[in-house]
Amino acid sequence: MEPTTSRWRRAAHFAVLELRQPAAFLLPLRVFIAVGWLRASTEKLIDPGWYEGSALRAFITDQLSWSQEAFPFYGWLMQHVLLPNATAVGLGVMTLQLVIGVAILVGMVTNGALIAGLALNVSFLMAGVPNPSAFYVVIQLVLLFGGAGAVLGVDARLSQRVTNPLLVAPSKLMAGDLRKRRRVFRLIAVVCAALAVAMLPFVSTLDPAHVVEDPALILVTMFLVGAAMAGVSAVAATGVDTQREREKVASGA
Repeated sequence: MEPTTSRWRRAAHFAVLELRQPAAFLLPLRVFIAVGWLRASTEKLIDPGWYEGSALRAFITDQLSWSQEAFPFYGWLMQHVLLPNATAVGLGVMTLQLVIGVAILVGMVTNGALIAGLALNVSFLMAGVPNPSAFYVVIQLVLLFGGAGAVLGVDARLSQRVTNPLLVAPSKLMAGDLRKRRRVFRLIAVVCAALAVAMLPFVSTLDPAHVVEDPALILVTMFLVGAAMAGVSAVAATGVDTQREREKVASGA
């Protein structure tokens, strides 16, 4: 049987190696956003109103008139789909928040969890809740494109079997993986740009004093940021030796 001291030494050495990865600086941010989702879920888990549906009904009722004016299509969805099924939707939301928090914290299917978190935050924004959703969107975009899930996470092993970058944060990339990531990032960039354009008609103000309170403008900004980050990530996933290329350009070769 391996001595306890040896196991701890090996674990410490592994942790140091993990923290030398390029995306290691994002680890505290990953823990922060995971705790945020776990807090949101716990808040609902201890509130009986979320099991009865009354808490979500009250929220939808309060936000309905605003959403119908700002996003008519989402207001219709809230009134005719979410409100009649408030109990099931409430249970689904708090369960999904719990799953997202745990998955991000342990780095398991991290990219899938981040995308699910982004979808929830966008839905909250469209319901008229800009805080902290806009804040969460930015953090999750950084984590998604930074590949933070593979650092001290289950994805480091899982990515050897699952190569879909929409689900798992890869630890090591082969040429084929880079091509796949490049295609995915290009698709994300196009989708985000299209969504930004689609949100433009719903922008209600450009007044500097109130733009931070306009969910439509926040969504336009977030989607444009997402498109830019995806575009940069697509360029970065070329698989070339960028340092060597820079030296060639600098020397005029």
